[in-house]
Amino acid sequence: MRLLLALLLLGSPALLAQNRPAPAPRTTAQQLAYFLQLTDSLRQKTHNPGLAVAIVKDRKLLYKGGLGYRDVARKLPVTTNTLFEIGSCTKAFTGVIAAQLVQEKLLSWDDRVRQHLPEFKLSDDYAGANATLRDLFTHRVGLDQHYYLQYGPRIARQELIGKLPYLSFKGTFRENFLYNNLLYTVAGLAEERAAHLSWEELVRTRIFRPLGMSSSFATFEEFQKYPEPTVSYRPDGRTVVPALDMADMAPAGSITSTITDMARWLEMLVNQGTLEGKEFLSPRQFAYLTSPLTVRNAPEEIFYGIGWDVDTRRRIIYHDGRTAGQSSRILLAPQSGFGIVIMCNQQTELQNLLIRYATNIFVDGNYGKMADFEQFVVAKAQPAPTAPAPAAGLLHDPQVLAAADQYVGTYAHPAYGTITLSRPAKKQLAFAYYDFKGPIKHNSGLNFTALTSHYTGNDQFDFRILPGPGQSVAGIEVRFPYSQPLVFTKVGAVP
Repeated sequence: MRLLLALLLLGSPALLAQNRPAPAPRTTAQQLAYFLQLTDSLRQKTHNPGLAVAIVKDRKLLYKGGLGYRDVARKLPVTTNTLFEIGSCTKAFTGVIAAQLVQEKLLSWDDRVRQHLPEFKLSDDYAGANATLRDLFTHRVGLDQHYYLQYGPRIARQELIGKLPYLSFKGTFRENFLYNNLLYTVAGLAEERAAHLSWEELVRTRIFRPLGMSSSFATFEEFQKYPEPTVSYRPDGRTVVPALDMADMAPAGSITSTITDMARWLEMLVNQGTLEGKEFLSPRQFAYLTSPLTVRNAPEEIFYGIGWDVDTRRRIIYHDGRTAGQSSRILLAPQSGFGIVIMCNQQTELQNLLIRYATNIFVDGNYGKMADFEQFVVAKAQPAPTAPAPAAGLLHDPQVLAAADQYVGTYAHPAYGTITLSRPAKKQLAFAYYDFKGPIKHNSGLNFTALTSHYTGNDQFDFRILPGPGQSVAGIEVRFPYSQPLVFTKVGAVP
């Protein structure tokens, strides 16, 4: 029996693993080949048209390159010169400008916003009076995110401050982390006032030129003129998404760049402010920008610095960037001398999966597969059945039909612009908020739902009619995502 037990133990997987010689460490070249093969395999599984990647290892650029197509219809490949939208990865650039102005004593992180922008007001009077630049940069003011505002009226950057008092809060001042593009734009306005230059000129002269980022741009016009821009796609990897001019909120997300230029930005950051032996950021500046300044996710020990998510448990620094049809992520592990940036011309989670794999491979020497994460990302990328345009609903309620002509008209909000309700047929009502258009479904009483289509996809917006004197209509209360209910006042009839 003892002999049998001994033989069984000797044959057990655990003992065999203990007795087997440890595999030789993979060379950097082998790691890179493995990662690129994995990347292209997952890129195809997730229907990603194209991506670009740059990797810094041991504080030096290891790789930069592209995979797939920048334009699927014309079969144009992604190269190191293909121009991508980096979305909110722009915020780190805006943070660097602020750090430079702080060092020059033109700003202080603790300056109240009104010291530089006296006209700054919010719907929360206390927040408007006391918000500091640090509050803007670390997303702790409490203003609702109001994402749909960017698809509404064109609001010039200088006009944005006048719209802020009409925008709702979620919670109270400094209560929680609440990501906000609008207030990063305000931070950029403060930089403009302090330096007496536009934000675009600041990023061009203070970052792009000193770092040799010759194919990086801050304006939509430059993106359009560039000879090799990438086309944007929906998650299906086929449906084209029009490029969006982000000029109105440029400091929050307008930069476009190539992987060649982003590799230089990445290498400088991994080296904590130094590129090719020249100091671009002082150690003090870099340390502050990447410090855990406000809590984002306490259980996971994730914080926010100035334009960076800071994971103190895993000792990494990162940020995502998303536009209507592109996704990117940059990650730094300065203590390990590692960094990576991936830019995709599609709304996807692929870059997050690939960066996790890259960190495992190049930092930890871990080549295991993350099956659950892979399945999640692949499943999310599977082409859904083509969503038909919302069907025109028929109105049947006699009271609604009798009052329908009173509902027809234009409704205005001081920040969100206008909504139009029309009556294309006797038993139909239609809704239009800029490019969000579609039929209206009656729910009950004065409650309705707009079933809209848009180049970003289909949306549903609940709203209710607000009665006025007699049989008149005073306005509508609309529920857009990322906002409290908004009241649009009736301003005129539709001819």
